Order: sequence, then C-alpha cells, then structure tokens
Amino acid sequence: MLKIVLLAYSQGLISSRAIEQACARNVQFIAISGDSQPSHTHIAKCVANLGHQIKPLRRLDG
Repeated sequence: MLKIVLLAYSQGLISSRAIEQACARNVQFIAISGDSQPSHTHIAKCVANLGHQIKPLRRLDG
C-alpha cells in the first residue's frame, strides 16, 4: 500500500478516491498494486496510520 501512496503523491494524486480510481485505470498503479484495486477507505486508513511519515511527502511544491 505504501508503494501505491508514494506513486500517487509523486504524480500529484493526494485524494484517496483519486488513488482508488488510478488503481483501477492506470497501468502503473495496476502493476504496483498487483491489480488488487484497494478501496478509498483502505487507502485513507493506511495514510492515517502512516501520517507522520507520509505528511512531509505531500508538499510537492517545496
């Protein structure tokens, strides 16, 4: 899940719903997720649990 979130953030996707859609439609996300298509709820819980580690990565503009 962390790989999915990091890939999403690197492409400017920070919404769990947008990440969920990418896992269903984007070849890169399908490959990284193993075609598991996690729900936005699962993605949001993962981000919340790793929030202190992921939060600095959300600032894409510097």
